[in-house]
Amino acid sequence: YEIGLGIPAEPLFRSQRITWISELRSAVEPLAAELAAKRATRDEAATMSLAVTGMIAAAADGDLDEYLHCDIGFHTALLQASHNPLVASHVNIVAAVLKGRTHLMPFEPRQEAIGFHRNIADAVAAHDPEAAADAMREIVAEAHQAMSSQ
Repeated sequence: YEIGLGIPAEPLFRSQRITWISELRSAVEPLAAELAAKRATRDEAATMSLAVTGMIAAAADGDLDEYLHCDIGFHTALLQASHNPLVASHVNIVAAVLKGRTHLMPFEPRQEAIGFHRNIADAVAAHDPEAAADAMREIVAEAHQAMSSQ
């Protein structure tokens, strides 16, 4: 499965791809979370919270397609809520990474990861940039660990 980023899909490059993805996410997404906590509207914060609620329901139902849809919706809302068009321009990359993670390896939603998403949504709603960025770092680290261990 090619994740659509112009990165070789051969198994030889798998660990390198995981490193590249984690490096990009660790640079962009905590910044997006920080900016969103400073700039998000109530509607944007509510969209993130609803996406987390959808992730919880989809995980309980074992519906990976719906979980992925809600996860992408969460990250899309977060990036857009940064109100920085350069940060928001990473929406397609993050969506491709999330789709790739779901389709490239055995994937089961983890309650810990859902909790990190909830923490970000709550921090954005509370306008707490430090907590939002810290929780996003937890998501990126968890995703890196999950991809590396497969």
